[in-house]
Amino acid sequence: EETNTVMMQDTPTLFLDCAAVYKSGNTHSGVYTLTVPNTTLEVKAFCDMETEGGGWTVLQKRFEGRVDFHRTWQEYKKGFGEPSGEFWLGNEFVSKLTNQKPHKLRIQLSDWEGNSAFSQYDEFFLDNEEQNYKIHLKGFSGTAGKISSIGQPGSGFSTKDADNDK
Repeated sequence: EETNTVMMQDTPTLFLDCAAVYKSGNTHSGVYTLTVPNTTLEVKAFCDMETEGGGWTVLQKRFEGRVDFHRTWQEYKKGFGEPSGEFWLGNEFVSKLTNQKPHKLRIQLSDWEGNSAFSQYDEFFLDNEEQNYKIHLKGFSGTAGKISSIGQPGSGFSTKDADNDK
């Protein structure tokens, strides 16, 4: 009697963003691995599964000021900090992510007294590095007003060693 053995390899699921993580049944906020299709670009990202229906890929989080955000172009390109704490996800990943399919941008603000406000854009993407990660936003709503600190529409990203929003 002949026996055939089939080896099954556990293939990890590749997630483009936290919306895909949420849709797969992972509904707890936390750190997940995201991969842009057709690239080797992979990051650990914090996924917010509670705000406005869940599935938000958090691009930046600051709350104590322990992580220095006065950084170089290369540091902002690749990202820094820890996704479970204060961090910047990385412009290269965000550019590739937001150019794969339409994304929304939500900016959530809170102060030490517990007040909070938000700004949301229905369409958001970053150009590539050659275009200085220029930000594109459309369809504003929210309680915080349009956030001028993210630059004027069509302006490039700036760092301490690269001034592109002149």
